[in-house]
Amino acid sequence: MKQILVVGSDPRISQDLDKYLDPNEFKLLACPHGKSAIASLANAKPDLVILDFASVDQPGLEIINKIRESDAALALIVLSNDPAYSEMKAADKNFRVLPAPFRVERIANMVRDSLASRSPKREQKVLQGSVRLAREKDRLGVRNDPNRPVQDQRSGNQDYHQIFDRTLGPIFDQIIRDCRGHVYDRLLSGLEKTMLSEVLKYVNHNQVRASQLLGISRNTLRERMKRYDIF
Repeated sequence: MKQILVVGSDPRISQDLDKYLDPNEFKLLACPHGKSAIASLANAKPDLVILDFASVDQPGLEIINKIRESDAALALIVLSNDPAYSEMKAADKNFRVLPAPFRVERIANMVRDSLASRSPKREQKVLQGSVRLAREKDRLGVRNDPNRPVQDQRSGNQDYHQIFDRTLGPIFDQIIRDCRGHVYDRLLSGLEKTMLSEVLKYVNHNQVRASQLLGISRNTLRERMKRYDIF
């Protein structure tokens, strides 16, 4: 399920969008204040952010710069007539601008299009985290030990690609048939659930240590555990 964060004090945007986006595919989150947008990004890890600058309490460029510092590949949709944002759009493939009038149908279509063409770097985040954990354990011969300090071992993206190719290549035709147009969601949700389960086993279900190893907040970890029925 893709998470959409709507930043702005006008509740009608998120309320009306909810009527046009499938609740089984999209989850809408509201953040009324621009000042709290970055904190919401860290906690919710959204796939896309909608910035309603007509009802935001902070300068738009300041919010965008902070978001880009936090995640350079996050999909953004800006609701504004300011030509400055159109110039930014030309230099950022994950940045889209929708001028007034802000018809909800147009916003919903742009949400779908933006997520369908989002940056490959962002699409691989969950995959990379899962493989990095497996490589760390294999290389160091680590067994489940809740008292072992959490370590951050990093590998190159090319290594991940080779592993994915060897693993998914032989069964990709079957995956295409089974997922029926939902390959991205099915693969990433399956890998995310497996990664979370393995990390929790690795730290004997210590959620503090699991969140440290995963690099996410405890609130995000608990939300994912609830989503995938991991106990």
